[in-house]
Formats: sequence, C-alpha cells, structure tokens
Amino acid sequence: MCSKLKKQVGMLMLLFCVCSLMLSLTSTTYAINTHQNTDEVVLEDSSAMRYYPFVYSEDEDFAWARELIGDCSACVPGYLYVQDLTTMEIWKVLNAPVDYFRLSGNTMFCVVDGGTIIQTNYWGNVQTTLYHAAGNVANMEYDNGTLLFSVGNRVIRLDLENNETEQIAVCENITFLFPLTNTSFVWANDEEETYRHTVNVGDEPVDLQKLFAEEIAIQAPVSRAATPAAATGPVSFPLPEYRHGSHFTNNGMACTTHSNCDYYGGCNCKSYRASIQCVGFAKYAFDKYSNLYPASGSWYSDSNAHSNATTRRFNADADVKRVFTELGYGAYMWVSRRSDGVSGPVHAFVTAGSTNSTVTIYEGNADGHCKVMLNTYTFAQFRAIYDYVSKSVAHKFTGTAQKYSASYHKVPCSYGGCSGYILQRHYAQTPGTNVRCLGCGYVGNISGGIMSVGNNANENE
Repeated sequence: MCSKLKKQVGMLMLLFCVCSLMLSLTSTTYAINTHQNTDEVVLEDSSAMRYYPFVYSEDEDFAWARELIGDCSACVPGYLYVQDLTTMEIWKVLNAPVDYFRLSGNTMFCVVDGGTIIQTNYWGNVQTTLYHAAGNVANMEYDNGTLLFSVGNRVIRLDLENNETEQIAVCENITFLFPLTNTSFVWANDEEETYRHTVNVGDEPVDLQKLFAEEIAIQAPVSRAATPAAATGPVSFPLPEYRHGSHFTNNGMACTTHSNCDYYGGCNCKSYRASIQCVGFAKYAFDKYSNLYPASGSWYSDSNAHSNATTRRFNADADVKRVFTELGYGAYMWVSRRSDGVSGPVHAFVTAGSTNSTVTIYEGNADGHCKVMLNTYTFAQFRAIYDYVSKSVAHKFTGTAQKYSASYHKVPCSYGGCSGYILQRHYAQTPGTNVRCLGCGYVGNISGGIMSVGNNANENE
C-alpha cells in the first residue's frame, strides 16, 4: 500500500509537468570518486543545487535515472551516491546501504539498517546518528525543521534543532504518512483507508485523490507554499518577484532533481495550490494577474474562472492566433509538448500577449530546473513545440468598473460567480484636475486619456 500510494502521488505529479531532471548531463563516461572533500563541508543553498544525490538501483524503474547519470558501472545497488553536475564526478556517501533518504538544502537524512537515521552531507564526512529504533523506520518525511516517521504503529516527530523526539499518534497498520502542518498529517492503512490526523483531535477520513489531485480544502505547510502578495496596481508579466531567468524555488536557485518532490514541495520546488514546477508557477501567475487569491474550492471550478476543456490542435498558424486571441492576456493553458515524447498534457503556462505574427508565454520549469522564462515565438515556432491545448482557464474582464483607489479602478470578471478582477488606471476624455473617469465615474486628478484605455489594463505602476 505504501509503495502504491507514493507511486500514485508521483505519477499524478509527473502528469502535471513532465520534465527532464538533468538536461545538462551527457553520455560522458564518469569515474567513481572516493575522495572526501573536507574543504566544502558547509554549502550555501546555491552550491547545493550543483549536486545530484541518488540511491543506485538496477531496477527497471530506475532506468531513466541511469541514462541521465551516465556510466555508473562501479556503483553498487542500494548505496547512496552523489554526482557533481559541474565536474560530473560520482562518489559514494556512506559505507553502508541506504534504505532511502530525504533532503533539506545540503543536508541529507538517511535511513540505514532499517531503524537508524543518519544525518550527513554530500560527501559523508560529517555523520551524526539522530535516532535508532528497535523496529524499522518507515514513511520518513522532512518538514519545516522536523522529521516525521513511523516505527510500527507509532508516529514520531523528531525536532532537528534539539534532537528530541515525541510520539504524536498511534495509527494501526500505517503504510503511508505525509506531513500537512505542524499539528496534522495524512496517513493510510493496509486496507487503503486514508485519514487526516490532527494532534489532540484525532482522525477524520479523507479522500487521498482529492487531497493530492483536486486540491480541495487543504492548505500546504507555510514552509513549502508560495503566497502571492495583494496587487497594488495593474499586473503584467514578468512579475517583479519572478523576472525572466529567475527560479520558482524555495532558495531562488535552479533545481537539479525532482526525485524527492511532492505536491507540497518536499524539495527545492516552490509549491502553490498543491502544485509545483510548471503547473504550480502557472497557477501562481494566473492568480496573481486576476487577483483570485485566496481562492476556495477546486481551482478549475467555473465559480473561479471560465474553463474550456475542449482539445484544440495547432494545425496551422491561424489556430495559434485564434486560441491566444480568444483566451486573452493572463490565461492558464495546459498543453501537449512534442519534445517530451509523452501522449497527453505535460506543460502549463500563462499567456502573456500576442501580435499578428507572434505569441508570448510566461512559464516555469520548461528547462526542467524550475527556471522562469518570458518567451516569444512566431506562430510556426510555437506549433513546432506544442501540439494542442488540453485545458485552458481564462477570464472575461468586461464587468462594470468599480472605484478602487485614487489611481485605479477594478474591472471584475463577468463570468457568473467568478471573483477575479484586474486593476486599470483611471482615464478621462480630457486628462486634468477634477475630471471624471470614463470607466468608473471617479472624480479627481487623472493623467490618462481615453486613447490609453486599451493598454492600461496590463500596465504597471
């Protein structure tokens, strides 16, 4: 059951955004490096992104990783290794098999011999035994300075700051465990029953598919979630907090692996609305533009935005132009991408404008490392990359404008039940002092004329 649930979660996440883990790797032959690098014991997070840790396996499920890593003929199955993505060296971290590990920045938490948790770094030259259990440590996850794991039916939290442990629950036949907040977690038993447990309250049944796939009524841990700031003026792309070339990550640096990620992060990927990587970023940008946060219910609900699930293929340049014109600026688009070689939707972004010959998209993780990019393509270039639209979510900002401030009015989405809106500058027939805004009726100092109304919706302060 544990393996099944984790695979379900992993597959759902991969379907949201299929990405390559290490695009920079080549087929070069690498030698196993057994040196201990004593000069780089403490790493900044930016340095940590240079390394790729993995437990080597010859199983079929690990074939994709073996191909990306290259020649690892000296690797022994079950042992933990690290690859330097700059020098391409590979070295063994611990002299004992590792059942599995979790990461926090440049720190690794490894389960060895079934019941021992060891904290180390990428070179294994600093090792600390954190916990030793009489039984097997299972379902270990890192969350906000703590490790949450099970030993038998006991759920244990280990505070890494003081190395103190406490038993916080007893869950019969536990097979799956995942932290939600400092006081709650989700777990499953061997009969595939899933519960959310709240400390000092108890268990309540929960639908795991809704929890991880539909993103309903649950908040991610603060340490893993992206939270948009309220807009103070019209929003346009790129966002100030995510400029072209930045990264949608917790430390602002590129991700080198997504192997330990989940919907709520669990790695360097920043989480938003129970999604990470391209989907998480597209949702963030979509909500930021349309001022939809905080939102409730299912993200694709018509109560939040206009949803169009009709598949639209890009067979000609005119198809690209028509889709971008229909959706407008700031719409969410989920597409099939030829370069991934996968059938079905694999990438998401928001629309950022179009002309008579080009389209611009605002996207995260197209490079496989959570990089944010504002890319412009000719219609032909766009069609060469993307096959069709699988899902789109857009607004229709044609509602009656309402005064917002001395500088702006807001234009709500006209779809029924939608709470989204954009901000526009006031505009007048003749700009000046004590004049009336033609959009909302506000009277005051207005510097924008009637000819500017078509452009000011996407204009920053």
